Amino acid sequence: MAVTQLSKSNIVPFDRETCNSNLQVAVRLKKPIRLLEHNSKIIAWIYGEIGSFLHTNYPIMVQRYFASNVKGVKAVKAIQLLHRELIVITKENKIPLLHSMGSYYDSSDTFVRILERDGWTRQGYLAVFQTGHPFRLPETAQAEKLGGTPYGGHGANRAPTEELRDFRYG
Repeated sequence: MAVTQLSKSNIVPFDRETCNSNLQVAVRLKKPIRLLEHNSKIIAWIYGEIGSFLHTNYPIMVQRYFASNVKGVKAVKAIQLLHRELIVITKENKIPLLHSMGSYYDSSDTFVRILERDGWTRQGYLAVFQTGHPFRLPETAQAEKLGGTPYGGHGANRAPTEELRDFRYG
């Protein structure tokens, strides 16, 4: 199913052997992988992985792959059921956030809109579910509480420093 989805475009080349090998490794390592069957046939699957971002000090569950070969109401139900399974796993592991990314092929963000209707927060083609488990407050919020300067966001509202103006790529 995933290979079929990947083959819709040649923007991101893929290798079938690598796909199969990586999935087999994930299964052996007991990564969160769940299948959905209908009439004894797999109709959808999801693969999650616990990780973190470079700017966080807490774990995050990330949906690495979701694939389905059904349409309409069955597709919506598959998205909901498999993501609910990831929520259960995320909560069992006391992980505060679960991220699920839709596809850049989905220009109307239908995938994450389905999750949004199921209680997720949506930003573009990213859906985020907060489990309620604690995670450390962002440094900026702590700085503000202590009377520090709030973060302005990648320097968007500041003029470049003298050092930056003089920096040359070479």
